[in-house]
Amino acid sequence: MIWREHRSRPTHPAVLHGIAALIALGGAGGASAALNDVFPTDYVPMAPGTTVLVSYLYDRQVKGPYVGGEKTQNWKGNATIGALRASYFGDVLGVRTAGTLTMTYADQHLDGTGIPNSINKASSGWYDARLGLTGWAINDPERRHYLAVNLTAMVPTGEYQRQNLQNVGENRHREALSLAWIRGLGTNWTAEAIGELTWYGDNSAYFPGARTRQQARSEALTTYLRYRWDNGFQAFAGYQWNTGGESRINGVDQHDSPRSQRAYLGLLYPVAKNHVLSLRLGKDVQVENGFAIDREATLRWLVYF
Repeated sequence: MIWREHRSRPTHPAVLHGIAALIALGGAGGASAALNDVFPTDYVPMAPGTTVLVSYLYDRQVKGPYVGGEKTQNWKGNATIGALRASYFGDVLGVRTAGTLTMTYADQHLDGTGIPNSINKASSGWYDARLGLTGWAINDPERRHYLAVNLTAMVPTGEYQRQNLQNVGENRHREALSLAWIRGLGTNWTAEAIGELTWYGDNSAYFPGARTRQQARSEALTTYLRYRWDNGFQAFAGYQWNTGGESRINGVDQHDSPRSQRAYLGLLYPVAKNHVLSLRLGKDVQVENGFAIDREATLRWLVYF
């Protein structure tokens, strides 16, 4: 059994890092991922003057931690996450733009045999607030051809307790630069690719409260291919690659880059005028360090007016 084989091992720094990052959205959760959790059509612009409200409900199960691609403990985590995103579209100097605010609440738990007493098994509260600004260099709805640049900033407003290893908030600033490309392929197929670079501020109150955690830049690429029927119903498949993001604690390298890969399947359905319901299933297929998403189901309800 995995637990029996590894029970005598000391706790590796990457294990502690993985637990600290148990839940992270726009990224990730469970295992490190892109800072922005992108769904299909997220970078399709609306008409100027349009307001979009999007609600998310995540049910996420994770397992691990992994160190060097090997599962070191038979621990499991689960999280229920709710998020609300508000966006407004306009034109600035003839360029379609959108401003976005996202607020998130999470309730997460960690279970398993042999979890050290120093690790809190539950955490809940508000996640760090997310602000975004997007501009479209290409906006061609007839050919379903779009090219967008997004700037995202996350500010440390979330629930954070320095004596806890597992937290919802992260007590640091994060900024991301994304380039999103969408292109129609014939009448019904559409391809999407979103590249992201993320920079991290320092957490000077890292567990157990007096250490400094620094993190190197991370890179992510998210791709989707979707098919649309005449009634507006769409099916999609996606894949995400993540790398970078190694951390240092008090100047000591943790050698904990996730180098993860994640697969998605989902559906989009226009249930009523200006209302779109999405279902997405996700699973990590490779994680080098930290926790892996064993299964994730996400419901998303989008309303625009």
